[in-house]
Amino acid sequence: NMVHSFTKKCKMYSKLYFVMFLLGCTFYTIIATFGFMNLNHVNSTIKYIEELEDINFNLHKFLRYSRELAIRAMTLDSDAIEKEENNMDSILNLLQEKYIPIIKKYSSQGSSDFPVIYYDKDYFKGVIKSRFDHLNGFDLMKIVIVWGRELLNTPSEEWIRRVKDGENVLLDYRIR
Repeated sequence: NMVHSFTKKCKMYSKLYFVMFLLGCTFYTIIATFGFMNLNHVNSTIKYIEELEDINFNLHKFLRYSRELAIRAMTLDSDAIEKEENNMDSILNLLQEKYIPIIKKYSSQGSSDFPVIYYDKDYFKGVIKSRFDHLNGFDLMKIVIVWGRELLNTPSEEWIRRVKDGENVLLDYRIR
């Protein structure tokens, strides 16, 4: 009888241990699955932040090249102007081909809370007007690309002629 009651207790304990083992494996699987999903979310967020930083870096680089273009124009060196135009063209192509598709999905979002100083040329009066404008990232990128293409379509001889005529090309609305 004693052996029988001992084996009965051992069966009960072994069933209890087996159920606890199954519950532990189930919880481990659930935790591992959610941990993997969380890591994938963190990695995609980091990749998104890296892309935004890359956009910011290349946009800043393009703006720097546009200012350098004006400075090179003031030195009256057409080769240096051509070099800056080539740099600007490669950055503009990158902005247009790689980043516009990324930020296109945000084109319907509202404008930024932070204004951009927006210089616009009134072609009828020949005056440059400045104003604050709230744009979203997609609209801002499109404006930068359009103005960048206008800068690139201006030949180096035109820049040199404008400098020789006494015009301060740094005040050009597209470079500002």
